[in-house]
Amino acid sequence: MSGTNGATSGTATIEPECVRLPEAGRRLGDISRRMVSNLIREGELDVTWIGSIRMVTVASIREYVKRQTGGRGSGGGAGTGSGGGGGNTGPGRPTNPSRPTGNP
Repeated sequence: MSGTNGATSGTATIEPECVRLPEAGRRLGDISRRMVSNLIREGELDVTWIGSIRMVTVASIREYVKRQTGGRGSGGGAGTGSGGGGGNTGPGRPTNPSRPTGNP
């Protein structure tokens, strides 16, 4: 055995924890950067700052998709679902400041 724990190739793919806004838009179905910014402002996506770069957490993208699909996620479940709606604001959902406060 090659010691790759069942992997088919010798290289592992490491998914980032955070992505830039354009990549977040691509992951959400190719929506615009402006729409991603709106989702951040509404508290739907979590952000962090790395230096002067605003990054969206991949976990918050997954959580947003899960909320919008009624918990079906992006795994292509067998249920047909009822489509529309789904609350954009869940109870206890924290809001995100557009920029951290404190030391400039």
